[in-house]
Amino acid sequence: LDEVRLQTLRPTIAEVMSNIEGNVSGSINLQGTFEQPMLHGNLSISDGLLQLVPTGVTYYFNDSFTIDNNTLTLRNFAIHDKLANTIWANGALRLSTTDIVDLDLDVNTDRILLLDKEANESNGFFGKLLSKIFG
Repeated sequence: LDEVRLQTLRPTIAEVMSNIEGNVSGSINLQGTFEQPMLHGNLSISDGLLQLVPTGVTYYFNDSFTIDNNTLTLRNFAIHDKLANTIWANGALRLSTTDIVDLDLDVNTDRILLLDKEANESNGFFGKLLSKIFG
């Protein structure tokens, strides 16, 4: 893959994310059968950005990950908020052909923005919320 745009995912994630941008590069090897494909490879994301609809928070990322036997592995994957805080993700997401089947993720940060909504943007909760997360 050479600079595939993350924007192509917008129709499938519109309920959860209002914006997704960036480019994916790397290699993927597809093995197995049509009914049970097996993915292997290494991918990098550059200029990554996603905004979560429920919280209004935009996160930024430039990092890489591996896929082996349909398991996406993150190692010190860095995700930043608009205040330059960083959350580090380590772990695995086991994928099926249509879904995330298993999630084993460990995230750590001293401080990250979790909520960023104005009163007129919300139907219930609004404001800014920063938190420390371990585990």
